[in-house]
Amino acid sequence: MSNPPSPPPTKKDKRREEIRLAILRIEKGRTKIVENARKLSIIAVAEEAGISPAAIHNHYPDMADLIRRKLGVDMREQRNSIAKKLKELRTINKDHRYEIALLKKEIALLASNNATLMLKNSELTAIIQSENVKLFPSN
Repeated sequence: MSNPPSPPPTKKDKRREEIRLAILRIEKGRTKIVENARKLSIIAVAEEAGISPAAIHNHYPDMADLIRRKLGVDMREQRNSIAKKLKELRTINKDHRYEIALLKKEIALLASNNATLMLKNSELTAIIQSENVKLFPSN
């Protein structure tokens, strides 16, 4: 005995398949109607499938849930990626702040040494220019 033929797909089944294919096209970036750079959303899927967003919400709530789940995963991944990048940048920022503090200390030390040398130079210049000092010729 052979299986009885399956009933032809209904209009609702065809629309569901159009919505499913629209989701796939948007995810793969191979859309027919909406811009390829557009992200997955109920509005984008509705435009790609040629129906209204309200039709997806009201007549195909399972497809709307599928889109929301996919968005939730994408948003979570995006949020985690941004959080990871922010953590890396904060670490770099902390390292730079530490380096700046060390450089400021080094600048202060150099400024102090410079002031000491300038004072010593002034003293020596004054001694040389004094009438009481006589320079001996060097060999």
